[in-house]
Amino acid sequence: MTDQRFYARQGPFSVEELSRRLDVPFQGNGALILEDVASLKQAAAKDLSFFDPKRGAQLIGTQAGACIMSKDVPGMTALLTPKPYETFARAARLFYPLIEEESVSWGQAIHPTAKIAASAVLSPGVVVGPHAVIGEGCYIGPNAVVGRGVVLGPQSKIQAGVTLSHCVIGAQVQIAQGTAIGQAGFGFMMDGDSPLDFPQLGRVLVGNNIIIGANVAIDRGSLEDTEIGDGTRIDNLVQIAHGVKIGRGCIIVSQVGIAGSTTIGDRTILAGQVGVVDHVTIGKNVRIAAQSGIMRDIPDGAAMGGSPAVSIRDWHKQSLALHRLIQRKNKQEE
Repeated sequence: MTDQRFYARQGPFSVEELSRRLDVPFQGNGALILEDVASLKQAAAKDLSFFDPKRGAQLIGTQAGACIMSKDVPGMTALLTPKPYETFARAARLFYPLIEEESVSWGQAIHPTAKIAASAVLSPGVVVGPHAVIGEGCYIGPNAVVGRGVVLGPQSKIQAGVTLSHCVIGAQVQIAQGTAIGQAGFGFMMDGDSPLDFPQLGRVLVGNNIIIGANVAIDRGSLEDTEIGDGTRIDNLVQIAHGVKIGRGCIIVSQVGIAGSTTIGDRTILAGQVGVVDHVTIGKNVRIAAQSGIMRDIPDGAAMGGSPAVSIRDWHKQSLALHRLIQRKNKQEE
């Protein structure tokens, strides 16, 4: 269920009402009341989800009360449309019409509903939003913004100019200057000649004992949360997109870019400027060389290099073969 600390939900809506407002037909129980939207994996009996096989979704095993899909499925209540993803985006807007980033204009720098531990230190210019929670021993640097409902665990250190929204931060987390966590992810699809934004309704969950460098961007999830595991280290200038799940004890070096819905296993290392496409799974204890491009799933314990990435042995063979070819070519031209 979408975290109500961050999002104001409308509804509920019956399947028949959604059918009318979205201008698509339905099958099954039109009187069924739906209270929220969710991914197929996380949906419950009163949730609306969507099934689009082009996006790798799995309909088997879902507990969703109703689903937006392109074809009839016997025994399932559904809204039928040739464009399930786009229609679901419009449906999510009915449940959550006001999900844009709120401006910092609560009238007071520290909102009266915020809960701030007596031992926390807040520097000049800090803004703390409604119902935010700041734990014991926290430090927040100058001009940092802690948004509505954000939770900051004990002994965490937030440096100058950090912006936190739609996130829950664990204990003993260090976040360097200029980093932004919890902003909307880059989620949209083409609808005719213009992009249609997909509502970003998730959170960022940051574990314990994590260090995040300067000018890092970690987007919140669209339907499922973005997650950073305990003990992970993230260097400066890293981009982590919506719905990414990073395991425990990982090392993410400067200028890495990780696209949406990627999963990275425990103790994996991504060296500088690695790029990872969306919806791939990288296993545990993986080592990826600098400037590599990850285009497919990587098994546990692999060492990879190159773009597109191959095993480190094959990458070295490729580099050596190319070197020899260039040498041979140069000799021919002498």
